[in-house]
Amino acid sequence: MDGNEGSGWQPYYQFAVHIIVASLIFVLIALAAVGLGYFVHYLEEKKTSAFIIYTLTFVEYLIFIIDVFLYLLQIIEHSLKTGKKLWKQIIS
Repeated sequence: MDGNEGSGWQPYYQFAVHIIVASLIFVLIALAAVGLGYFVHYLEEKKTSAFIIYTLTFVEYLIFIIDVFLYLLQIIEHSLKTGKKLWKQIIS
């Protein structure tokens, strides 16, 4: 192993940091969707227009679905990158 590559634990550390950060971002965006859901229920109680309720509910679901999709992409991307780095360590 070349001295510039760092320790053997570096890929694991980078993977853990990326997963933790991605998870925190996922939770923050999911909380925004949940908050929008509570807001929609509040508007329903106030007898707001059905069109507004349906539109905001659609946006709530869309936010959450996109959030889950992008979170899964991040997990897959970082898993592949970490696997590639570990494979390079094994064969070098």
